[in-house]
Amino acid sequence: MKEAADAYMTLARALECDGIPGQAFNIGYEEPVSVIALVIEILQPNEREDLKPDIQNTAVGEIRAQYLPSEKVPTMLQWAPTYERKNSLQETIDWGCRYLQEPGT
Repeated sequence: MKEAADAYMTLARALECDGIPGQAFNIGYEEPVSVIALVIEILQPNEREDLKPDIQNTAVGEIRAQYLPSEKVPTMLQWAPTYERKNSLQETIDWGCRYLQEPGT
């Protein structure tokens, strides 16, 4: 969560630089990951073996392997991730759990 916010704040600050306005930027870890691998990365450290993905393979016209390269980000914005994806996921999950446990939410 902090990683994405930092990337977008870097982009916002760079909008005054020549060559940045009008560009499209993909923010990511530069490593393709399947949905099932991501689900496993979320479930295992949170000890949720009780949850099992329901893979139906019924989507029509869906791209099987989606990946957006983000090579423009380090070169044009001088930004790179500082967390590993696994750590970012866990921090986001922990925040969500705390948020949902707070009174009045």
